[in-house]
Amino acid sequence: VAADSLRVEAGVPVGSTARLLLPLRGMATPHLRESGRSVYLATDPSASSAARKANRLGSVQLTEDERTGRILAVELPSGLFDFDLSDAATPRAASSATEAAISV
Repeated sequence: VAADSLRVEAGVPVGSTARLLLPLRGMATPHLRESGRSVYLATDPSASSAARKANRLGSVQLTEDERTGRILAVELPSGLFDFDLSDAATPRAASSATEAAISV
């Protein structure tokens, strides 16, 4: 079953880094926001580099995982992060959400 959106809160301890893998679960045009700011849009992946720097994020890459399928891999420094991954092709009012909280 494909979800139209995924909300993840992630915490990375001071002095550490983490790699967050977000499953796209059938999303045609993934759009990732962190604290409300766009940090990745599939139709223009380089357009959000300023927002990634402002949020101290490392790279955000679209890749394949043999078990999960298409995923976004996000490199995180230490800190607290609030991600919202949605399908830009789906109106937000009609989307269903899945939520998760992660601490590293």
